[in-house]
This record gives sequence, C-alpha cells and structure tokens, in this order.
Amino acid sequence: MSRDSGTKRPVEELQPDASPEIYAWDTRQVADFLKSLSLERWLPLFCDTDGATLSQLSENDLKEIGCAELLPRKKLAGHIAKLKLAAERCARQTEVLPRDTQELVLALQDGVEVAEVAVAEAAEGAEGAEAREDKTLQIMAEERERLRRLSEEIRESVCQLRNTLEEQSEILKAKPSSGIALQLANECLEELFGANAAMVPEPVHIPLFGNTGAGKSTLLNAVLCQETVPTSGWRSCTAVPVELVPDPEAQSFVGEAYLKSCSEWRDEVETLLGDLLMSDRVRVSRREPVRGGEPTPAALAYDTLRAVYPLAFDNFHPWPNTQAALGELSRVTNRVTRQHRASQVLKFSNTRSFELTSEILDFVDSPDGEHVAAFWPLVRKVRIRGPFQCHPRVVLVDAPGVQESNSARASVVKQLLEDAGGVVIVSAIKRAATEKVAQEMLGERFRRQLLMDGHYAGNLAFVATCTDDLTLSELRKNLKVGDEVPQHEAAMMRNTRTKQRILADTLSGVRRIQSQGDSARSSNEELRARGIFPAVFTTSARDYQKLRGLLDTKVDGAARVWSRVEDTEIPALRLWLHAQGQKADLAAIQNTMEKVKSVCRRLGDAVAREEEDLTQRWTAEIREKVQEVMDGAVQSCARQAWLKMNSSLLERIGVGQREATEAAAVSFEQRCRPQGQGGLHWGTFKATCRREGEWRENFNEMLADPLNRAIAVEWDGVLNRFLPQCVQHALDNLCTELMAFQQTHRLPKPAFDETAAWLRSQSQSMKMTVQQRQMKLSRQIKDTLKQLMIPSYNQAANVSGTGTDVRQKQIIRDQVTGKGATMFKSACSFLGDELSELLAALEASMKSLVNRAVIRLEQSMVRLFAKGRESEALKALCAACAEPAAKALRSLVERNGMWQELKDREAKQLTLFFLFVAHIETYVRGRSKCWQPEQAAHLRESRAYRPRLKG
Repeated sequence: MSRDSGTKRPVEELQPDASPEIYAWDTRQVADFLKSLSLERWLPLFCDTDGATLSQLSENDLKEIGCAELLPRKKLAGHIAKLKLAAERCARQTEVLPRDTQELVLALQDGVEVAEVAVAEAAEGAEGAEAREDKTLQIMAEERERLRRLSEEIRESVCQLRNTLEEQSEILKAKPSSGIALQLANECLEELFGANAAMVPEPVHIPLFGNTGAGKSTLLNAVLCQETVPTSGWRSCTAVPVELVPDPEAQSFVGEAYLKSCSEWRDEVETLLGDLLMSDRVRVSRREPVRGGEPTPAALAYDTLRAVYPLAFDNFHPWPNTQAALGELSRVTNRVTRQHRASQVLKFSNTRSFELTSEILDFVDSPDGEHVAAFWPLVRKVRIRGPFQCHPRVVLVDAPGVQESNSARASVVKQLLEDAGGVVIVSAIKRAATEKVAQEMLGERFRRQLLMDGHYAGNLAFVATCTDDLTLSELRKNLKVGDEVPQHEAAMMRNTRTKQRILADTLSGVRRIQSQGDSARSSNEELRARGIFPAVFTTSARDYQKLRGLLDTKVDGAARVWSRVEDTEIPALRLWLHAQGQKADLAAIQNTMEKVKSVCRRLGDAVAREEEDLTQRWTAEIREKVQEVMDGAVQSCARQAWLKMNSSLLERIGVGQREATEAAAVSFEQRCRPQGQGGLHWGTFKATCRREGEWRENFNEMLADPLNRAIAVEWDGVLNRFLPQCVQHALDNLCTELMAFQQTHRLPKPAFDETAAWLRSQSQSMKMTVQQRQMKLSRQIKDTLKQLMIPSYNQAANVSGTGTDVRQKQIIRDQVTGKGATMFKSACSFLGDELSELLAALEASMKSLVNRAVIRLEQSMVRLFAKGRESEALKALCAACAEPAAKALRSLVERNGMWQELKDREAKQLTLFFLFVAHIETYVRGRSKCWQPEQAAHLRESRAYRPRLKG
C-alpha cells in the first residue's frame, strides 16, 4: 500500500456509525463535551450540532457562529483537532497494513497531534499572558517619562535664560546710562524665579470615602500594586485619615504616625474626665461603666483613658475632682507618655510595605496585655510614603466614612473635602446595585458640601467594588435573564446596570438639592453641560490581584469571574487617578510657560521705536485715560457681581433664615424632651453640650442644615459658576478696552499686546483665590451658630443634681426656640457681611491688577522712548537673550500636545461611555428571558466604556 493511504481522509469518507469517536456523537454527547470544557455558555450555539458537523468546524468557523472569545475558542479548536486525530487513528487500525507501516503512520499522527495541541496551548498561554498584563502601568510610566523630559527641558531653558539675564545684569551695572535695560533685566529675573517655583505643583489629595466593608483597603492595595493597607482590623486608623504618598525614587517604605499635640490631648483628657463624673458631679469614677447596647459617653471615655493610662484605673477609689484626676494622669510615665512628650511623630521604615504597615499597626493599635499602654487614642494622622504604582503627585487618602455619626470624624471629612483635588466614593457592588445608591453612599450633608465646594464638576468618581462576589442563580433572577446566561456576561450586565443607576442617582441627587432650594430642576443634559457627570467604575480588586500574581492563587484560589485584567476595571480607575495628577503637572507647566512667554515678549518688544511723535502721543494725560478706561471695566464687573449677589444669594439667605428658625424649633423639640418621653439620653445630651454641641449628633450641623439647604444651589450658581465667569469676562473686557485704546491713539501695539497677555495669565490665580475663600466661607455658617450657642452649651453642661435631664434640655430649648430668630438673624447678617467682604476683596484685587498692568504698560512705553546709550543697552540685552528665549518657547509646543492628548482621551472615554449606556439601555429593557447568542456578542463588542489604553 502506498504511503498516501496513511494520510488523513476527507470527513465524508468516514462513516459516523463505524466509529464510537467524535464522528458518531449525537447532540447530547456534543453538549456533554462542551460542559467538560466549561463552555456551557456556548450550548445555544451548538444545540442542533452533532459530532460529524462539529468535527468540520475550523477556528474561523467557530468565530463566525458566535464563539467570539479568543482564548476559549482556541481551546475548543485544539480539543476538536485532538479528537479527530484519535478517531482517525482508530479507523486506520482496522485497515490491513504491515505492522511497521501502521507504527509509522501512528508515529506521524502522534507528531501532528502533539504539534497541533502545542500550538493551541502556546496560543492559550500567550493570550493568557496578554489578559494578565496591565497595560496602564506602561502607559503611565511612558507619560511620566515624557513629562519628566519636558520639565527638564523647560527648567534647562529657563535656567539658561536666567543665567544670561544675570550675566547681562552684571554687565549693565558697570555701564553708565543703562538704567532702563537694568530695570528690565531685574524684572525679568524676578518673573523667572517665580516660573521656577511654579514648576512643582502642590500634591493632589484624593480621599476615598466609604463605610466599613466597602472594600477600600483591598481597592487601594490593588491600585497601588502593594499590600500596603491592612484589609481588616486597623482599629487605630478608622477615625483618622491614612495618606499614601507615592515616591518613585524611594527604595523602601517610610511610615509616620502623627500624634495629637500635648495641649490638644490635655484638653481632650479633661473633657473625657467630665464624662466619668459621678452622681455628685464632683468625684471622678475609675470603675468600668455598666455597658448596654449602645456605648455610653462614660464607657467611651473609660476605654480611651484606660488605653493610655491602664495602671491608673487599677485603683477603684474615685478621684476627688477633675483637677486631681488630671494632675495624676499628667504625671503617669509609661512607653506612650514618654514617647508623646518627646515627639509627636512616630517614624518607621521597611523595604516591604506590608511589614511596615504591620509595624505601625502593632505599635499604634491595642497591644496584647491588659496593662500595656496603647497609642491609638493619640493618633491624628498616618502617612506612608513609598514606590507605589501611582502618579507621584496623587496622594490617596483612606478617609473615615461619610456617614459616621461621630462628629470628630465628620470634621475630618470636611477638612479632607476642603483640601481635596478629587473625591472617590467607594461601596460594595451588592449594596451599590440597590436603589438610590448615590444618595445612600453620600448622605445629604455630604452631597450638599460637594456641590457648594464645586467637586461635582469633573473631580468626582464612584467605585462599586467586589464585582467578583456573586451568586449566579441569584444574579440571574435579579437581572431577570434565563439560565443560559453565563457568569461572565451576567456580571457584565450587573456592572452596566450599576453604572446606570449610580449616574442616575447622582443627577437626581443634584436635582433634589435644587428642589430644596426652590430652584428649577436641571435636565440631565444641562447638568452634563456643567460638567456634573462623575466617573463610575465597577472593580474587582481580588480578581485583579490574582490575575497579576499579587496574590498566591494556590492559597487564595484562581480569579472567580474575570479572566482579563482590563475587565476588573482597576486599570481604568488607576488611569483616572493618573489623569488627576497629569492635570496638575500640566497646569503647573502651563503656569510656568505663561511666565516664560511674558518674559520673552517683554524682551522682544523692548527695542526702541524710531517714531518721532511717539513721545507726544504717550503723555501723562493718555496714561490717566488708560487708567480710567480700565477702572471703568472693573467697576462694571463689580456692579454685575453685586447685583447677582443681592438678587439671588442674599435673598435666599433671608429665606433660609426664616426656614432655619422654624425647622430648628421642631428638630430640637424632639431631642429636648425628657428621656422617658422619647428625648435623648441625659448622658448623651450632656456629653454633647460639654463638647460644644458636637458629639454623636452634631447640634450645630442640625441648626445649620435648613439654612444650607435653602442656599446650596444659589451658592453654587453664584460663587462656583457666576463669579469665576464674571472674573474671566472682566479680564477679557480689560484686554478689549486696552487694545481699542491702542488703535484709537495709534500707540505701539507690542506693548499693549504684552500687557493684555499678562492680564489674561492672571485669570486662573484669581479664580482659585475666589474658590478657596468661598469654600472656607461655606463652613463658617455652622461655626457662627456654634459660637452663638456656646454660652447655652456651657450653662447646660454645668447643670447637676436632681432634675438634670429636664433642666439642661430646657436651657437649650429656650435658646433655640425663644432666641432662635435673633440667633439666625445674627448668623445670616454675619454671612452677608462676609460675602460682601469677598466681593469687596475681589474688586480691590482687580483694581490692584489694573494698577500693575498700567505700570507695566508705562514701563514698556518708557523703553520704547529710549534713545542713545539706553537704546543700545536694550538692544544688546535683547540680542543676548534671543536664543535662550526662543529655546524656552519651543518647549511650549510639546506641552500643548500632551495636554491635548489628555483632554482628547477623557473626551473619547466619556463619549464612548455615553454610547455604551445608550446601547445597553435599548436592548436590556426589551430583552426576553431567553439569552440570545447574538446579544451576547453584541454586548461584548459594545464594551466601549473601558478606557482605550492607547488613547
């Protein structure tokens, strides 16, 4: 028999009933085969396929019928090839062949089988490696490197220009009649020193808010690619922020635990001792209080003081009074008090991040042993610095929960918001998949503060964590889909619906704030036009860590749901955080380049003009007219700001005053009832008064809430939107008036161009000043009411003896109900005065800006008047600086390109996400319970929400 008889025969020549192998399979056996490969999700594609048909399908055929996933498709094609080879080998054994020929054929077939399976396994391994690769890390590294090179080029060019100016300055000092040129050189040097300082921006603090169990710690570990934050049990830091500071050049991790100052701790100890006062309100108890369901003020005070001074509480005899207790505790010497007196900063260092955190945890948290002093009551803030996989300007802050009842934590949250360059809200997806998740995750006060601070526009992100935590049968019921829907697709659908719900809840939350302030409710399109459209991510930190090899899969198991790193959305979140840092760096470079351009323009336009009548055209009278025109533009802007303030915000403050007076009386009526009639526990009420109204419930916040609720929308509209626009409009008008004046009087255009450009460059700094001042002012409403309430708080705290419950509450009730109208009137008058001062300060700042602009313009004109030696000195200075100035300006082109790339990438992601949501909304609403394969393919093809890594 010829050798050709041992080759593969066409499928048609093989009889299915002649072999028990793949060619003889029925549809049930095909289904069992797919299940054995964990490909149940493709069963609908092969419901009418027998073994003979299956054996004829190539990899391209599989793709065409709907097997879109590359890795499973190659796996299936490889196993089909293996079964076909086994079937053909079995068929050949029935033919009459010499023994040596049969062995030769089997050897050849085994070689083909091994080769084909090896190819399939190699493809599977390559695809798996690609799926486990996090491309964002490389992208971020490349962008940082480009930015570093750009910064170095700018610094080098600025340094070269500065050195040239310093050399020329020394030369000009030795020359007679060169005062004008020397003055120009000194002014340019001063601007260049400012440009150098502007190159390094302030860190961008991005706090992550979320309640216990939201998965913040695991999320941070995944984003930073380090086991840095303990995922449970960090009791010492639940009430303090933990800052994670990236340092790409660091070789080890450094931790710092900042403790309260000695005076702060002494004041707190005195307050805590007041909570331990016995019934005579004089002696201080050392015994452990009786504990019930909710911790009492005495129990919390006992736990806190005993943690630092354990031996002082072994003696059960009470202290005679607070001063005696305070004196004894101040003399206690143990490891905590010695360290606290010596330094308020505890420092740690380790080459491994998790070991460093364990050191901090062991040192700061409650130690083993009943009589060992602990540091946790003294901790104010923890900072960990190391080579994290994050933008070096981005400082991630693990913050306390936004809905904590503890007022100390609430004040920490407010301070973090004031300093934040962005905000991330974290919640587990099982909770995030419920209705009104955005409202639950934020809380009314927090949402209102976000709006008043301006964080809703562009700096807010929601993260729904633990997307790998699911029960497939339960999820199918919740999604109302059939049993045919595979786990991966069901999880993807849940992610999509969660994103939609969070976005919808966020926009409806803003509209709810608008309705509380009697403002018109904005549509989704109007809110998006204002930039109120937060980023939303659905992440799986655990699956990401397992796919990346950051967790031991032999111990923790393989990834549960996601097979690709990109699907966990940790890379997308990291890229969003990276973008916040890039914005800060590029904005700093822009600020620097504006200063450098200003210097270059001044040097380029400094050469004297050969115009005989120039001196006659620029006179003191003309200068006064320029001043008059520009002052008029400033006054026009100020009038518009005053009119807007009076017609909207101040009017709403008046409405808020009346509403707050009524609402406060109602809310405190309930709390000031006797304990037996539904009022607050007398101990809790007294503890709150002793802390000036701020403990579990913040009385001052409750008083301020109705007023804040009434003015929040107008506050945002006037101070976050109108006022910055007004500033920009005023500067544009100034420039327009300036250039019109130049044309009317036929004055040299370059001098006016340089002054106009300088005016425009001041826009951002003025807007930032307004933003920072209004953020501080928004927090003064509560502080003002607190100051007005302090006398009543002190009076109520000093009540003791029989009837304490009723008498202390009566004092607060009288203040809120009887004197409430006067109190709120005083608070609103103070707020109105502060707003008036803000506008007056803005007007004064703009007038000062105008004066400086006129001086710059006059100096430019003086240089143009220069004659003789003065003119020659100016020409020499400009010629010497021409080359370094041109080099400095060339760097601007690359910077603009990087900035545009970043903006284009963000715009593309947002546009693709809108398209994705619209598409999913269309087909998910109308889909039936039967899962159609073409819908699954459509869903996979529509994952436009994922960031395009090469955008």
